Amino acid sequence: MKYFIWGIGEETKKLLKFRKEFKGELIGFLQSVKSQDFFYDKPVFMIEEIEKYSWDYIIVTSSLYADEIYAYAKRNGITDDKLCFLHLPQNSYFNMNDNLRRLWTVIPEKYLIDIEGYKNNEEFDFILKDLKTYNLMNTREEFRYKEEYKDFLYYDKYTHAGSIHNYFWQDLWAARLIYKNKVQMHYDIGSRIDGFIAHLLSFGQDVTLIDVRPLDKQVEGLQFVNSDATNLNEIENNSIESISALCSLEHFGLGRYGDPIDPEACFKAFETIGKKVRTGGHVYISVPIGQDHLEFNGCRVFYAETIIKAFPGMRLVEFSTVYNGEMEYNADIHSWDNFSEARAVCYGLFHFQKYIDKFL
Repeated sequence: MKYFIWGIGEETKKLLKFRKEFKGELIGFLQSVKSQDFFYDKPVFMIEEIEKYSWDYIIVTSSLYADEIYAYAKRNGITDDKLCFLHLPQNSYFNMNDNLRRLWTVIPEKYLIDIEGYKNNEEFDFILKDLKTYNLMNTREEFRYKEEYKDFLYYDKYTHAGSIHNYFWQDLWAARLIYKNKVQMHYDIGSRIDGFIAHLLSFGQDVTLIDVRPLDKQVEGLQFVNSDATNLNEIENNSIESISALCSLEHFGLGRYGDPIDPEACFKAFETIGKKVRTGGHVYISVPIGQDHLEFNGCRVFYAETIIKAFPGMRLVEFSTVYNGEMEYNADIHSWDNFSEARAVCYGLFHFQKYIDKFL
């Protein structure tokens, strides 16, 4: 199976993300008026230049110019059985099912679900096929298919079993360390309730959650303090045995979560944590790392050393990182100093232990 792709725009780029899963061989790309010689390591041709090649199909990606491309191809002697459209031309009698059959020989089903004519097509739609099989096999009247309860879900068939992402690793990392230390009460500032906090509660850890946002539910073992963690005046100094803040402190003072604008808010929170933790107490922090910079109003990104210097009197027990769903334990604190990518995609995980009070 050999084919060309007509177009080098954004829709082609989206398609090429899955190129490794396609069947057959991509010879190159076509343009009505050639603007460059190569695209994604393959040559770009005018339609007049492909006569010397042996090929099966041309896949047309454009949604805006499908009609023009179809007319141009016809003028150059390309028959319908050689053309595959991701978006069917409107001003033609192009056969939709034949188009899908041709696409099917190159593109895997999971990428055809949104192609025009796929859904509710008895020949192609896998849900209709599955439903037909179910109806033939089912013997329970109470569980027969009824149109009123129809709920066709197309995308779960091709998803992974779950998502192992950055938050997964940071939540698991901190929860394991807290479990190991067996503290009576753990304090947390603004971490995920449906992730990290749930981990702690699952093994019977009592938690005091501090957040500037309200919480309208009560959960056994969870105390809630609706407070601005830049000062924590309601908590005594040198009293907390264990405290965490996972991907929360970098947001302080940017207004994103309804808190007041304050460029120094996160640094005030660092100092407050240092004051409230008792000697020997543990601090677990996760923040985006890389070169120091602001991504307003999303978050700040910090050099790892910036965070370490913000906690004088603290011993760094562990520094680990998580990036793109991959965890690196006991990383070099300078390993991400040159990282400047936007959108805060690498997190530094800091475990401190207070050995002397330099905050009071």
